[in-house]
Amino acid sequence: MLTFLPVVLFVQFIRVVNFFYLVNGVLQAFPSISTNLPVATVLPLVTVVMIEVVKEAIAEVSKHKGDRK
Repeated sequence: MLTFLPVVLFVQFIRVVNFFYLVNGVLQAFPSISTNLPVATVLPLVTVVMIEVVKEAIAEVSKHKGDRK
């Protein structure tokens, strides 16, 4: 269970789109190069990643229950 979150986050940020939004969100944190609020960039990324993490967690729990039987 300790390795679930790091592995899922690693898989999420291998995807080019998620990595792009992560880099873009980090760059938006610097006021000198920011074009909008960092929250406007990070919020969609966090939403998508959290949905994927919950989906993976549900799949893992169902696999775990299936393995017990």
